[in-house]
Amino acid sequence: MLALFIQSIYNIVDSYFVSQYSAEGLTALSIIYPIQLLMTALATGTGAGLNILIFRMDGEGKTDIQHHIVKNGILTGIFNSLIFVIFGTLFIGIYYHISSNSDLVRTEGIQYAKIISLFSFGMFIEANCTKILQAKGNMFLPMYAQIAGAITNVILDPILIFGKFGFPMLGIQGAAIATIIGQWLL
Repeated sequence: MLALFIQSIYNIVDSYFVSQYSAEGLTALSIIYPIQLLMTALATGTGAGLNILIFRMDGEGKTDIQHHIVKNGILTGIFNSLIFVIFGTLFIGIYYHISSNSDLVRTEGIQYAKIISLFSFGMFIEANCTKILQAKGNMFLPMYAQIAGAITNVILDPILIFGKFGFPMLGIQGAAIATIIGQWLL
C-alpha cells in the first residue's frame, strides 16, 4: 500500500507543478494518469508475487532455487517494461488523439508519455528488487529508497519544469525527466 502511495506521489507532484506551468500540460498528465497507474499496478503486483514466492521458498527450505526465481523476476520486469516501451512508442499518439482535441495537449502528452514509457525499466526493476529485499527481511532499505526517489522528484520537478539554477526550462518534459530520475534512484 505504501509503495502504491509513493508511486502516486510522483503523479500528484508532477500535476501540481505542471498546473503552474500550463493548463494544457495538466490535461495531458490527467490523460496519461490511467496508463501510469496501470504501470504501477503491474510493477507492484509482479513484485508482490515475486516476494510471496521467495518467502514461500524460504519457509519450505528451498533456498537453492531462489536464484532462479530472482532471475525470472528480473526478466519479467524487463518484459513488462518492454510492453510499455512498445505501447509508448507505437500507440501513445493514437491514445492521445482519441483522448483530446487540443493539439497542444496531444503534443505535450505524447512527449511526457514517451519519456515515461521509454524509461519505465527503472520502475519495473525497482519494484521487483524492492520486493526481493523485503522477502529476505530487509524492509528499511526499500522504504528509504522509495522515499528518497519521491523526495528527488519533488525537488527536481520545479527545477526542470521552470528552468531554475541554470537548467533550461523543459516544461512537461521536465516533469517526466524528474519522475524517471526519482524512479531510477530507487
